[in-house]
Order: sequence, then structure tokens, then C-alpha cells
Amino acid sequence: MFPFQLKKIQKICPLLFPGIFFVFCGFLILSVAGSLYEDETRPAFLNNFLVEHIVAERERVKGKAQAVYLNHYKPSFDNVKEIIRDPKNVPTEELMKYVPYYEKLIEFLPDYPDSYAVLGFFYYYLNRTDDALAIYQRAVDLGPYIFWAWHNLGIIYYEIGEYEKAIFALKWAVQLRPEVKTKAIFSSKIYKEIIVPRKMEYLVGVGLQEGGRSAYEIIVRSCFFLKRHFGMLKMARHVLEENAFENRIFYYYAGVASFYLKDYANAIKFLKQYIGHRVEQADAYQYLGLALQALNKKNEARNAFGQARRLGWMDQDLGLFQPELLGVKLF
Repeated sequence: MFPFQLKKIQKICPLLFPGIFFVFCGFLILSVAGSLYEDETRPAFLNNFLVEHIVAERERVKGKAQAVYLNHYKPSFDNVKEIIRDPKNVPTEELMKYVPYYEKLIEFLPDYPDSYAVLGFFYYYLNRTDDALAIYQRAVDLGPYIFWAWHNLGIIYYEIGEYEKAIFALKWAVQLRPEVKTKAIFSSKIYKEIIVPRKMEYLVGVGLQEGGRSAYEIIVRSCFFLKRHFGMLKMARHVLEENAFENRIFYYYAGVASFYLKDYANAIKFLKQYIGHRVEQADAYQYLGLALQALNKKNEARNAFGQARRLGWMDQDLGLFQPELLGVKLF
């Protein structure tokens, strides 16, 4: 009778006996684990829990203290438009207001490359060139996608005559895709606290286009000083073919490079295209005259030299290649 009842129960509920077996095994395992836990692991578990809690609480308090400090030293960005437009004429004491804030940001958040990029801007205009170089280098190490960090690093190297390093940095800048350059700014909390509340988003696009043009131009000029005329011509022609921004100056650069490569026919072509944009530039006419003279076109050469003198050409004049302080940009 009893086996028959068991079979009937099993038929009605086929999972009953396996279920009872697994529940029994579960209770057995829990009882063994509980005894081990009581004897050995409970103190270690409690210690780990307390340590983790203390560390988390300490970090929370530390973060709150840092936030209070940063809010206390955070400068007003009301004059930031004027600083961006004409940083060379901003009083030193006005620029100094921003330095402690970004220095503390770097101390508290050392892995944020944007903080380094912004601080480098203020260091540069405070005539702390070595500090600006070091801080921009750190910015590109941490964030190789930040266009302005590479751009400004290259500009400073160019200004101090380190043309090889200028070319290296600026080539990194121009190879970044437009969407990468834009995202690096608008996804940054550091840049957004300057840009967004003041509705300066339009400046970002304009600045990136102008920054791209100036980066290519400084690469070309650096090649000139290194007497790498083939590289100079190659970069100038690339810009002319891309036609991504106002580029008439690159006809001049291509003409000068062609002249030094003794390709006088192309030198004349490029220089005439440059002058054809109604540009009154003494050295453009001087190079044109030299190229015409090399091809024995004496009358045309004489006219070109006359135009160069009329516009103020002087012997040994570097013209558009005169050394100058170009200045770094925030964005």
C-alpha cells in the first residue's frame, strides 16, 4: 500500500522527491558554511567591511572638501570673451585669477587633460613659457585627442625656434578628425563651464577652422626654416587641394618652395595666383622677379622687381617669414 501511494504521489508531482533532496543538501551546505563563518571568516569579513566603509567615507569627505575649496577659488568667467579675443592685452592680475583654480583642479583631478590645456593658456600669457610647454606636454600625454593642446604646443615650439618639435605637434593636431576635435571640447566639463553658460558654442567651430589653417601654415613655415622645401611644397599643395578654408597665402608658400626647388615655371604660376588675389606683398613680387629672371624673362622680371621696391622690399628681408609671436588659443 505504501509504495503504491509513493508512486501515486510521484506521478502527481514528479519533481517532489528531487526537490526534497536538493533542499536537504542546501541546508547541509549552509550549516557547514555557517560554522566555518562563525569560527574563522566572520572577524575578517567584519574587518574588511569596516575598512571599506571608512575608506569610502574618507573619500566622500575629501571630495566634499575639495568641492568647497574649488567653489571658493573658482574665478568669474564674465570677462572670458575678452580674454579669448585679445589675451595679449589682458592685465596680468586678471589672468592670475584663473591660475590657482586650474592648478587645484589638476591637484585634485590629475587625470583630466582639459585642465592642463586650459592652464597652459594662462601660463603662456603670464610669460611662463617653460611651464606652459610642460603643462601642454602633459595635456597631450593624457588626452592626445585635444586639438588645442597639440596646436598650442606646436605654436610655442615654433616661437622658440624648435621647428622639428613644432612640426611633430602640429601634424598631430591636423590629423585629428573634425568630429573628434569638436567632441573633445563639448564633452569636457572643464571647457563646458566656460562655453555653455555664455552661449559661445559658435566660437568653437570658428576657432577650430582658424586653428586648422594656422597649424598648416606653421608647419609650412617651419619647413622653410629647416630648408625642407619639398615638404613645404607638399603641405602647401595639400591645403590648396583640400580648399577647406581661406587659403590664398598657400599659393605664396607653394611659389616660394617651387623657387628653391628650381621649378621656376611652377614658382611663377603659384606666385601669380597669389598676386592675382589682389595681394600687395613685396616679397611675392621679389620671388616672382627672381623666378622670371632664372627663365631669362628680363622685362617681366624688371617689372616684378620694380613692384617689390615700390612696396618696400629690402635686401635680406624675410618678408612673410619674419619671426613673430603668434600666441596660443584657448579654443
